[in-house]
Amino acid sequence: MTDWNADGWRITRRAFCASPLLMAAAAAVPETDLANDIATYVGFGTHRVGSTGERKTAQWLRKRLARLGYAARLDRFPVTTVINPAGRISVGSAEIEAFPQWLPPSEGLGVAITAPLISFGQDVTTPAIRLVEKAIPFTPNWTSQLDAMVSAAAAKGARALIIAVDIPSGDLFACNQHSRTALPIPVALVARIDLARLSALIGQPATLRLFGKIGEVQSINVIGEKPGRGRRLVVSTPLTGWFTCGGERGPGIALWLRMAAILAASDRPVTLLGTGSHEVGHFGMEHALAHGAPTPDQVALWLHFGASLAATKLDAQYRFRSPQYLVGLSETETLAKDALLAAAPIYVSGTSATQGEAGQIIGAGHRRFVGLSGMFPAFHTPLDLGQAVDFDRLERIAAGAAALLKRVAGGA
Repeated sequence: MTDWNADGWRITRRAFCASPLLMAAAAAVPETDLANDIATYVGFGTHRVGSTGERKTAQWLRKRLARLGYAARLDRFPVTTVINPAGRISVGSAEIEAFPQWLPPSEGLGVAITAPLISFGQDVTTPAIRLVEKAIPFTPNWTSQLDAMVSAAAAKGARALIIAVDIPSGDLFACNQHSRTALPIPVALVARIDLARLSALIGQPATLRLFGKIGEVQSINVIGEKPGRGRRLVVSTPLTGWFTCGGERGPGIALWLRMAAILAASDRPVTLLGTGSHEVGHFGMEHALAHGAPTPDQVALWLHFGASLAATKLDAQYRFRSPQYLVGLSETETLAKDALLAAAPIYVSGTSATQGEAGQIIGAGHRRFVGLSGMFPAFHTPLDLGQAVDFDRLERIAAGAAALLKRVAGGA
């Protein structure tokens, strides 16, 4: 079974069948429940920067913060991206779904690229669509090594490059990209499970169509603030991603709302920060740090909820152990471990090179920082409708995070 969401992206049988279960669970709990908040987020659909889902999410969160008594606002900022990206590859009678890696050259969108399908490693210089026949090792972010691969293919006359990332579910995986420079040729992402079929068709004429339009959109940060005494408590989480992002973004947003409700009664000053443009460079956090985010000397603790928290429920199905990371610095290691190590057992000493927004926050000089993150078998794929979330574990993370904030709020 294949269905399509409002943004034209497929929902596979596994993901489609899981979604009603999540919605039914959410319907049985109060509005403030973590499951209900994740279900609401999933219901907005695709959450790419500039999408309807991003806008609906931002408005929903602003209203939630306002009801809790925060001065809540939306901070919009321009981002150049691909609007309505999609794609497919045709080889003979085979039709295989594809997705453009951000940021493609504008001339590679909306046109049919027809050329022989050849292996990436074939040592010829000829116009072709090249295929990397083995899935590249898992990486959440596009790397300089992948840039070099694309450049090497372009130097040999490739008109486009096809790759797959090795993710446990085998589905199509999209890498986050930080460079604002367009790739030299279009890069089509496909599912790992489609590589064998494509490899069997090498030598035949192929047609690649990547859809979408490069344009400027308005991404959105959600900010809630309240005054108080002493140094500030900051809680942040990203809001966007390539697809629906139920298990990737949903838990962090639900925890963020839970902490917002807890901190509303605190006598400390509080900042709640939800950032846009996560998947295309973490530009929302970059914008916030440059435009009014609390400075290190103002902050008693910055708590960041990153990706895939408690998203461990698919591990048995895919025979994979989803990591759950806890990030601290020398100033916060003991606090972080006491509160959260039981729920996020892999401790990482953070630096400015730490992945995700955590690295940006630390790079901006924040030392009183604690972050959480993870990944799971359907991470960065269209399969992710929230079915990976273990709500018992998510409640344990929520309890640990609340205890951490309470302990810091009671200090100097």
